[in-house]
Amino acid sequence: MDNAEAVKQGTIIFVIAQIAALFWAPVMGPIVDRLDRVTALAICMVLAAIGNLSLLLL
Repeated sequence: MDNAEAVKQGTIIFVIAQIAALFWAPVMGPIVDRLDRVTALAICMVLAAIGNLSLLLL
């Protein structure tokens, strides 16, 4: 893969991650607003762990 193709592939992954964050923020915002900080942090950390550990399935 040459440099231009690598940059293109990296940009696609970055754009997908940003779009996912854009759509997820309105979902997680009200949840975090209704819970205390520690519970909201625990929920976010569990979701992040699931997302990061799902890479093992690849």
